[in-house]
Amino acid sequence: MDCTPIGNGCTGAAFYGGTAEDILAVSRADLWWNGRESSVPDVSHILYKMRALQKEGNLEEACNMMYDALQDANYNTNVANMRTLGCVKFSFECSGIYNNYKRVTHMNTGEAQIKYCLGKSKFERSCFVSRKRDVIIMRLASEEPSGFSLSHGFYDSYEGTDGEKTLKDTDGKFAQYKTADDCMIYSSSNEGKFFGIVTKAISDGLVKTEENRISVSGAKDSLLIIKAFSGAKNRKSAERAAVKAVNSCPLEYKKLFKEHKSLHARLYNKADIKLYFGRTYHSNEELLANAREKECSAELSEKLWRYGRYLFISGVNKNGLPFPLYGLWPCGYERVWSQHVGNENVEIIHWHAAVGGLSELIVPLIKFYCGKTEKFKENAKMLYGCNGIFVGAYLSPENSLATPHVPVILHFLGVAGWLSRHFYEYYLCTKDEKTFEENILPFMTEAANFYEDYVYEDKNGMIELYPAVSPENTPLEYIDVKRRTANGNAMPVTKNPTIEFAIMKELLNNLVEISKTHPALNNRVPKWKKMLSKIPEYMINESGAVAEWMDKSEHDYYAHRHLSHLYPLFPGTEIEDSQRLDLIPAFKKAVDMREMGFMTGWSLAHMSAIYARLKDGEKVFESLNMLAKVCLLDNFFTLHNDYRGMGITATDMGNETFAPVQLDALMGAVNAVQEMLIFVSHKKVKLLPACPKNFAKGKAKLHFFDGTVNMRWDLKTENCRAEFTAIRDTAFTVELPFNKGIKKIILKAKEKYIVDTKSGF
Repeated sequence: MDCTPIGNGCTGAAFYGGTAEDILAVSRADLWWNGRESSVPDVSHILYKMRALQKEGNLEEACNMMYDALQDANYNTNVANMRTLGCVKFSFECSGIYNNYKRVTHMNTGEAQIKYCLGKSKFERSCFVSRKRDVIIMRLASEEPSGFSLSHGFYDSYEGTDGEKTLKDTDGKFAQYKTADDCMIYSSSNEGKFFGIVTKAISDGLVKTEENRISVSGAKDSLLIIKAFSGAKNRKSAERAAVKAVNSCPLEYKKLFKEHKSLHARLYNKADIKLYFGRTYHSNEELLANAREKECSAELSEKLWRYGRYLFISGVNKNGLPFPLYGLWPCGYERVWSQHVGNENVEIIHWHAAVGGLSELIVPLIKFYCGKTEKFKENAKMLYGCNGIFVGAYLSPENSLATPHVPVILHFLGVAGWLSRHFYEYYLCTKDEKTFEENILPFMTEAANFYEDYVYEDKNGMIELYPAVSPENTPLEYIDVKRRTANGNAMPVTKNPTIEFAIMKELLNNLVEISKTHPALNNRVPKWKKMLSKIPEYMINESGAVAEWMDKSEHDYYAHRHLSHLYPLFPGTEIEDSQRLDLIPAFKKAVDMREMGFMTGWSLAHMSAIYARLKDGEKVFESLNMLAKVCLLDNFFTLHNDYRGMGITATDMGNETFAPVQLDALMGAVNAVQEMLIFVSHKKVKLLPACPKNFAKGKAKLHFFDGTVNMRWDLKTENCRAEFTAIRDTAFTVELPFNKGIKKIILKAKEKYIVDTKSGF
C-alpha cells in the first residue's frame, strides 16, 4: 500500500512512482462486487422468545436464536466488497541509475508529483483527478527527449483469497480492448454491469495508439487524459461516453489543473491548523522514525491533520457516495471489511467534518442512508415486529437489508440514532431546510418510531433494552473460548448497554428541541418526554467507572478495543450540556481501565478524543503518539492493528500479518487534533480545552455551528486570541482557556467578536 493516492470523490487513483515501471491503479466509488440480498424472512416472533429466556437468566441460549432462525429460513445475504477497476501500466526508457528522487502530494491542490534525475536529465510526472471533469490528468515532462509505453490491465495484487483470483479471472474473461478516436479502450463486466478505462496521449513526440498499447517516443512533454467508468448497463454507449469525455477536455495541463484546483482548494482551505514553525520540513519517513524512536512531534500531528483532510476531500464528492474504509484506494479485488460499518467506523470517519468546515461532504452520507429507508423499515418489521427503521451495522451500495446477520451485528440497535447525530449537526451547520425536511427529519422520526415500539418496562416502570449490543464487547462473565458463538464474539447480546440508552436519549432530546420550530411534532413530544423520564441513570460499577452495561448482573471487560459506553461524554455532548460534572471521574476511570494490547488504530483515535473531552491534553497526545508508533504507514495510511506485536494493539486476528488498511483511524486523528483545540456543541464553544505542551504555540481556523473562529495561542505566556465571525444571527457561550472566564455572545450575521485571555471579553 505504499502508493500515492489522488481522487475527486468519484474516481480514485493510486500510483507508486517507479522510474522504469509504474502502475496507476484506478477505482470508482460505486464499483463493488459479491453483494447478495434477499427479502428478510419474518422472524419477529423470536424477539419474545429471546426476552423470555433472558428473564430466566439464559442469555447464552437466547444469543443465537434469531441468527439461527435466519439461517433456518435460508436468509441469503452477503455484504459487497469494494474492488479495484483496473490499471494503467507504464514502462519508461530508463538509462542509468536514478537520483534526487522525490514523490510529493500537494494536499492543498490535490496534485501529486514524482521528480527524479537520470544522469543529468530531470524527469517529472504530475497527476490529479479532475473535480470538474471526473478524468485523471497526467503530465510527463523531461529535459531530454525520452519515450514510454502504457497499457491497460488488471491490478497485480497478491491474490490472497479465492475471491480475488475468481474476480481477476472474471475480468479477464469479459475484457475487451480496442481503439476509437485516438483513444485506447479497455472494458469488462462486473456482475452484469460494465466498467472500463479510456486513455488518450497527446505529445510533442511520436504517438502510436494500438488496442492495448500506447507508445510515445522522442518526447519532452506529454499529456495523458484517462477516463474511468463503471456501473454501465450498455458497454458500447459507456465507451462512447468515456471517449467523448476525454476528447472534450482542453489539451493543456495548466488549464485543466486550474479548474480542478479551485474546486479542491475551496474545500481544503475551509480550515487551517498551524502547529509547526520550524524552517525545515521533514519527510514522512523522518517523522515516523522520530515518532518510533521518541514521540509524535507537532510537525507530524499537523501533517496528519492535513493529510487526513486531503484524503477525505479526495474520497468524497457531494454527488457521490460516503467515504469507505479504504477511501477510493482499495488496490485489490477483495478488501476485508471494506463495507460501511455503522457501529463505530462510519461515524469516526465523519467526526471531524463539521468543525473542519466540511459539512457539505456529509451530504453523501445523508443521501446514502436516507435513500434506503424503505429497506430499513423492512428490517424493523421482519426482524423485530416494530414500526420505524432498523439500520444494519454492515452496509454497502449493494446492500440495504441487515447483513451479516450474526448476533454481534444483528442486535446493535443504535446505528440510525448515531447517524442522526451527524445528520442533525449538518442541519445546524448549514440550515439546509430542503435536506432537513426531505431526508433528515423523516429519518430521525422513523428512528424514534422504532424505539417507541422496541422498548419495554421493568417492574419499576423503567425502560429496558433487550436484545441489544455494546459493540463488539462481551460481559466479563462470558469471556470463555469454549463459549464462542458463530461470529467469533463470546456472548455479545446483552441487556441495557449504556451506549444504546445514550443514543436513544440523544435522539429523543434532539427531536424535542426540533419540535420548538416544527410544530407538526408537538403531538409526539409528550410520549418522547415520558420515555426520557423512564431511561435509567448511568450506572457506576464496583471499580468506580461508568458501567458498559446498566445491569448489575453484567460486569465490564476491559481488554477490548471499543469504547462505546463513553458515548455521553464523546462523541455525544450530554455530559457537557447537562453539566453532569459529577460523572466525569467515572468516565475517566472507564477509559483509564481499558487495557493496552487490545486496541486498534481507530480505537486509539477514539480514545484520544475522549481524553480531549476530559481536558487531559497529555493523554490525548499520548494516544495519538501510540497511533503514530504502531498503525501508521510511510504514506500515512492507517492500519486496523499493528501486526508486529509491539504490545499496544490487538494482534491475535487469526493471521500473524493481518493488518488491513482502515482510514477511519486517520480521520479520527484529524478529529482528535481539532478536539484538543476547540470544543463545539449546539450552543457552546471552548477554546484550547485540551491543548498539550507539545502544541506550545499555534494558530487555527476552525468552525462552530454558526460561524468560524480564527485563533492564536501561546501556552507559555497563557495568551489566546480568537476572532469569531457569524454566518447567521447567533447566540452562544464561549469559555476561554487558562480559567480566564465564560461569557454568552450574541452576534448578527457577518458580525465579528474578538476575545483575548489578556484583555478578557
